[in-house]
Amino acid sequence: MNPGRNAPCPCGSGKKYKKCCGKLESSSPLQSGQQRPSATALSRPAKGSAPTQDEFSQLLALYNAGRYAELESRAHLLVGRHPDFGLGWKLLSASLLMQGKDALLALQKATKLLPGEAELHNNLGHMLTKHGRGSEAEASFRRALQIKPDYVDAHFNLGRNLSEQERLTEAEVSYRRALQIQPDYVDALFNLVPIKSVKTGDGILEAMILAEEAARSGATLLTDEQKTLMHFALGKCYDDIGEHEKAFPHFLEGCKLKRATIDYDPEQSARHSAAIMRNFETATLDRLRGGGDPSQVPIFVLGMPRSGTTLTEQVIASHPEVHGAGELPDLMAIALRDIAGAAFPDNARLLDQARLSAWGAEYVAGLQRRALDMPRITDKMPANFQAVGLIHLMLPNAKIIHVKRNPVDTCISCFSKLFTFGQEFSYDLAELGRYYVDYARLMEHWRKVLPEGAFLEVQYEDIVADQEAQSRRIIEYCGLEWNDACLDFHQNKRSVKTASMVQVRQPIYKSSVERWRSYEKFLGPLFDALGDLAPER
Repeated sequence: MNPGRNAPCPCGSGKKYKKCCGKLESSSPLQSGQQRPSATALSRPAKGSAPTQDEFSQLLALYNAGRYAELESRAHLLVGRHPDFGLGWKLLSASLLMQGKDALLALQKATKLLPGEAELHNNLGHMLTKHGRGSEAEASFRRALQIKPDYVDAHFNLGRNLSEQERLTEAEVSYRRALQIQPDYVDALFNLVPIKSVKTGDGILEAMILAEEAARSGATLLTDEQKTLMHFALGKCYDDIGEHEKAFPHFLEGCKLKRATIDYDPEQSARHSAAIMRNFETATLDRLRGGGDPSQVPIFVLGMPRSGTTLTEQVIASHPEVHGAGELPDLMAIALRDIAGAAFPDNARLLDQARLSAWGAEYVAGLQRRALDMPRITDKMPANFQAVGLIHLMLPNAKIIHVKRNPVDTCISCFSKLFTFGQEFSYDLAELGRYYVDYARLMEHWRKVLPEGAFLEVQYEDIVADQEAQSRRIIEYCGLEWNDACLDFHQNKRSVKTASMVQVRQPIYKSSVERWRSYEKFLGPLFDALGDLAPER
């Protein structure tokens, strides 16, 4: 069954069906008055010639019937016979998009042959984004807008692209332009809210309320993903203006919708944490100590998400001798390797000094590829807290900084944030509290089994209360000479691709300390799960 003409296109481009794949229905491969090729010409088509109208119509029929795999096969044959036929490449790209396949090559060919089609440039930008080629995607969206200045979907996609590049002021302009063109463009509205501070009277909350009313009445049909975005955006709007009683129900609803899409087992998570402690006991650490790579380049910043790790890394990375590499998957990718059928953490019992040295050297090499000339490089993957013992063995001279924050503030900051990926534990208050308890137990384990001074612990609230004293303490621990740039971390223009990228562009503020008290009435399941870790109320 075909989607409605005004429905979102199922190819994922972000456009309406009628403006995307649906346009294929009205596309004609023949110009007005063009003569159909003869039967002889059809049997031996010249390279670059156009197919017959019937041949092309058959492919359109496959598309309209939803027979995308067959369409893909037929379209491949078509462009093989007619490699300069742009509409054939357009059809091929549509067939791939509708199957969730990689359409990059087909879109590149189609835009080259049909350079005046804004929709193709927009779709190419969308696919380049999936490939992580942000600057090329930006160029494609801008090309689409040169062709069609009021192309609302391209304005939205450009805004999202600029937001991912942390060019938030420019992103806001693009989102607002999309909303000027189409005031009910909900995706632009929902994505605008997270990148700016909403203020009473600026029109954003009012627009969000209207969008919610339209969704509730059925005037606007939203996907579950859009509803999730809407509730998180509404929660942030009300939180920004201090209307906490209205904010938290939206966070609850947004998290409920998100949790329904996630396959997360808190029991399995708890078992994993217990296995780490079991496999990294004192005896194991003593047996393996003495190997590893001696490099002093790595500085690890780890802890719970939303605990102040980004702020701490930004302070360190503002030092001229430090490169901030952000959240890297490298360490856990190494740790999770299978050894004789055992994966992390069970593979610890099969480790030896030689393997630890090789792993450490490999990790350092990967780190240095990101900043060849820098003497120190940070890795701010919060989840590396699971592998503190392994870091100690692999990289005995690395600096490890554990950032702590009030447990409830940490959890609320997670719960009220729609993460781009991961953090599956954060969308249910009870599960979130239980995960925090497992994390706290594991960090207590590291304190017990590792030598004193194996890692530095930093309290987020202490940084807020006395920024300079704590910054000096951190820099001294890293073995660096003090530099005043570390106090002006918010002026550091380095890329920060985390949920805290907006906050670290601002000086330290105290409003996030004991934020949880504004939401206390909603937090029963979280308090129960935290148990003794919950603060006095």
